[in-house]
Parts: sequence; C-alpha cells; structure tokens
Amino acid sequence: MMTEPGYVRLQVLVRPEWRHERGLAEIEADLRALGFEVTGRGAATLSARATPSAYAAAQPMPAPLSTRIQSITVAPQHIVLGEQNKNKKQRGKT
Repeated sequence: MMTEPGYVRLQVLVRPEWRHERGLAEIEADLRALGFEVTGRGAATLSARATPSAYAAAQPMPAPLSTRIQSITVAPQHIVLGEQNKNKKQRGKT
C-alpha cells in the first residue's frame, strides 16, 4: 500500500485503561474533531490519516486526548511482498 500524497498516515496506540468500546469511540471522535480521518480500529489501536497541517496543528496532542493515547507513530510505507516478488519474476523474464 502506498502512502497517499498529501496525507500523514498514523498509528495510534491507546492506553490500556481506554481499550474498551466506549473509550475507543471517544478517542475516535476526538481524532475526527482534530481533522483526522480514522481509517481503522483494533482492540488497542486506531489507524488514521491527516493532512500535514492538521497533524501539525494537533501537536502537542491536546488534553484529554493526550491522557488516553500511549503513542502516535507515523506509519512507514508498506511494500506488498506478493507484488514485489511478482515484479522480480517479470524482470527476470525480460
């Protein structure tokens, strides 16, 4: 999966005491209020994307969100291994 131009992809790790349905819903709402688009949700994490300006405006992370989140990481670019192997095979045939 390629990073979309103009967006910062984020991985949000939720503090253990907020890892329940209501807590995750509140964090998701807080992220949306900051202009982030929540793109996925797990038991302990949320995935989101934001424009660089929305991400910069949210730094430092405002309370009470900062007390609910353990960390926010800018997600690395992903390479789909099946596609990578396919491309290597195609290069070998030329």
